[in-house]
Amino acid sequence: MIGRECLAIVLTGMGDDGSLGAARLHALGATVLAQSAETCVVYGMPKAVVESGAAAAAMPPLQIRDLLASLVAHPARRGAA
Repeated sequence: MIGRECLAIVLTGMGDDGSLGAARLHALGATVLAQSAETCVVYGMPKAVVESGAAAAAMPPLQIRDLLASLVAHPARRGAA
């Protein structure tokens, strides 16, 4: 069952089709992150996810990396992104 154990990350890209999947995951309780506008080559996909309200946060890739490292190092923090 997808829920709090799922983390989805939407990175730079064109279009908005990823926002459909992100919205579905969000509705099921997953945490969805998007790449921040200022770090994207193309802000289409992350923008659509942020504008849809599915993204819990928008952050630069290095911050996403640090969050993932923290989740791996401290599994009890999962679901708290």
